[in-house]
Amino acid sequence: MVFRPKPSFVFRSPEIKEAEKGLMDVIKFQLLTDELVSQMASVIVTKFFIFRQADLEAWNEDPYEWEIREDAGGDGWEFEVRPCSEKLFMDFVINYKHLLAQPLLNFFQSVTGTDNGDIVAKDSVYTAMGIAAPVLSDSFDFDSFLASTLVNDVHKSSPEYKVLRRRIAILIGQWVTIKISTENRPLVYEIFKHLLNPADSVNDQVVRITAARHLKSAVDDFSFEVGSFLPFAEEFLHRLMALIRELSHAETQLAVLETIRVIFMRLELQAAPFADEIVSLLPDLWTASGEEHLMKQAILTLLSNIVMSTKMHSVRYHPLIVPLIQRAVEHGSEMAVYLLEEALDLWSNMLQQTPAEESGPVMPLVDSVFPLLEIGSDNLSIVLGILESYVLLAPGALLADTVRLRVLSYMTSALELVKRDLIGLVISIVENMIRQAEILGGTPGVQAVSKDLVESGFMEKILTGLHEAWEAHQTTGPNRRYPKISDVVETDYFTIIARLAITDPATFVGTISSVGPIDSVWGWLSTEWFLHFDSMANPHRQKLSCLALTRLLELPPPMTGLVLQKLQDYFAMWSSVISELLDGWGPGREALVWSEETPPKTEEWESMENIRKKSLERNDPVHTIHAHQFTKERLGGLVQSAGGEEAFQRDWLVNVDGDIVKAFQKLGQTQVETE
Repeated sequence: MVFRPKPSFVFRSPEIKEAEKGLMDVIKFQLLTDELVSQMASVIVTKFFIFRQADLEAWNEDPYEWEIREDAGGDGWEFEVRPCSEKLFMDFVINYKHLLAQPLLNFFQSVTGTDNGDIVAKDSVYTAMGIAAPVLSDSFDFDSFLASTLVNDVHKSSPEYKVLRRRIAILIGQWVTIKISTENRPLVYEIFKHLLNPADSVNDQVVRITAARHLKSAVDDFSFEVGSFLPFAEEFLHRLMALIRELSHAETQLAVLETIRVIFMRLELQAAPFADEIVSLLPDLWTASGEEHLMKQAILTLLSNIVMSTKMHSVRYHPLIVPLIQRAVEHGSEMAVYLLEEALDLWSNMLQQTPAEESGPVMPLVDSVFPLLEIGSDNLSIVLGILESYVLLAPGALLADTVRLRVLSYMTSALELVKRDLIGLVISIVENMIRQAEILGGTPGVQAVSKDLVESGFMEKILTGLHEAWEAHQTTGPNRRYPKISDVVETDYFTIIARLAITDPATFVGTISSVGPIDSVWGWLSTEWFLHFDSMANPHRQKLSCLALTRLLELPPPMTGLVLQKLQDYFAMWSSVISELLDGWGPGREALVWSEETPPKTEEWESMENIRKKSLERNDPVHTIHAHQFTKERLGGLVQSAGGEEAFQRDWLVNVDGDIVKAFQKLGQTQVETE
């Protein structure tokens, strides 16, 4: 109340505020005097931190409940003497550091290196030492204390030392995230390994559960290093799994399972050898949990970590994982209410790590994506990500006649979304469908997708958005309007159109003709497209649109005449985009073009989906085509279609700004070849 008063939104007059401040000053300076605070802190440590006989009896009578009450945290501290006193002591240490630091250090020094056998007194001091860790970390040499005192205490074998062993596990968990040296980390792991040893009779279940809880702090610490932990990993996991099998309380099982999950998360690929044993434990835990959804959430989360650790080898767990996901995402089920988020994460990770040749077992889940797209929710981003993963993993299945239109219809509805990142995912899905259709089916494949883009309303929606942007850009002065779509979304829309044009120009013309006569549509669409180049921040997108527009030079009339009418815009685009691609790369090189001689490098940590994306990207025309050479070839064809060099110069090039033509001709002074 004194140091952290509750904020209030109730109006208080200056008089009331002044009166409250006066009362606070009375409490702070007249009631909480240095002498009283010192006495209270001393009484807390020597009286209220004392482990009583009643505590030991409660421990022995019902160890599970006692351990949960003491260690699991929550709001129960307000109704228990020791947890409440620990909270008060923490407030004292934080706010009266200048007063209590030295007495506490002296107090700690009094037990350092001693062997007085007073377990209760040591437990009390160690409690204070753990609470004071954030404040005294720079003043107290905990590393020396760990090596000289705690190691000895933890190996005492009298039955009553279980009290001190439990406290040492808590104490190390409190200090390890604050200040324990890298050199002493193996010693910390040795102590926890000893405390988790079921063969030691002093390590009853309370000691081992407490050690399991606080081992998590050591593993989840920012300074954690895999190398020093790896020699202990197998033994830790064996003992933690054995402990779970002993336990019957879901809450304690959850705590141990969470420590296992964190170990898997931190070890990453190094955890793979231990995955089979962990997975074998999970079906029984799932069944035993009954209606306890917290346990099921923990199991799904752990499976996600296991999948990411075992990578492509996780396919052996698909018979277990797929039915769990199926039940957890079932629309309208009670399980989906509690488990949907964890199930979606697991589903996404599973798809990312699945090799294409092993996609069969995960394909029955495809139908579960569509109800999730309908309901939307906060998980829509990951649902769209799952759909994109399927397009990359099994494009043939998603492009099948029975599925393709359904997917595109959902993507049409999703274009109404407000969030930019979600629209970006929708565009990425459709873009990948177009690219995969070309790879699998060539021109007929692209034509099939294009037909469904029109039938689903997707093409009409993006062309309507672009037309509205064009209309807005025609307004000026006081009547100027701003487009409903942002520049970023407009770039996304042009990306889809560009993919169609660069893949098959004739299909592109047929597609845009679905909304009106080609000469009318081309007039406003090309104007907006050329105008938008200055707003394309991504060079990849710029080059894609440049290549797409350039491919239209290949088309016969009536497109030949329509293209020639935009010759000024074409030359301006080529001069701008190609000059940036050539700038700074030297003779014979061009930005964004990847060398064919250099094989794609695959890192050990990469997912199968990453590899699929890299393969698709490597074959992208943006990375395989030299824009300058490509443009010269298409322009040469256009010149011939216009009646030859002389007719082209006389009838068309004369209408293009001379400076722009010179800028384009200057590009030709450097020959660009594949590196």
